[in-house]
Amino acid sequence: VSFGKHKETMDEKDRKLIRYLIKHRHTSTLEHNIATFRFVVPL
Repeated sequence: VSFGKHKETMDEKDRKLIRYLIKHRHTSTLEHNIATFRFVVPL
């Protein structure tokens, strides 16, 4: 269930949900994730 909230970190409840979904092969909910990376490098 999504409430449209943005979280910067995952808590134990999130980890348990992800483990449950993977264990029971409900991976379609994990197929639309977005990852944002920020790199600070000298030029």
